[in-house]
Amino acid sequence: MVRGSKGQFTEDALLQAAGIAYENGDYALADTLYDHLAAMSEQDGNRIVGKLGVLRCCVKLQRWKEIETAAD
Repeated sequence: MVRGSKGQFTEDALLQAAGIAYENGDYALADTLYDHLAAMSEQDGNRIVGKLGVLRCCVKLQRWKEIETAAD
């Protein structure tokens, strides 16, 4: 997981790592990474990708109650 302070490539690293985790079926890890991306991103596009990623992971993990929270 990407840890520590935000550096120049943190957003890109989170975006790539979350996508890889999702593609490999590790939805719990992808959910965490997408959540971090949505929370810390300075770019609107990456923030949207993060929020959408969280929603997709909630569906895969059948976390139905969390979908309402994530959709806000």
